[in-house]
Amino acid sequence: MACVSYWPHESNGLEVGYWVGKEFWGKGICTKALGRLLKSGNFPPDTDVFAKVMTKNIGSQRVLEKCGFTVLERCVVVKAGLEIEAKSYVRRSAT
Repeated sequence: MACVSYWPHESNGLEVGYWVGKEFWGKGICTKALGRLLKSGNFPPDTDVFAKVMTKNIGSQRVLEKCGFTVLERCVVVKAGLEIEAKSYVRRSAT
């Protein structure tokens, strides 16, 4: 099982997120799915696209980097009531 989605980001861009079942890790599924979503026409070329990933999640960081994202800043995400170190990524608009 897997999913990829997007929603409005607080800076007037869009934010993306994705998930794939552990048995499918390392097979390029998230990279392909995110790449297709980004090329689908739902992301105008003048829109920045953001994502957050936990610092320890190297696989998700690689997915974002393969899809043209760069690290914007270090941040914190809250999961199960705990603050976890993370990185904020951005894929800048073409304009």
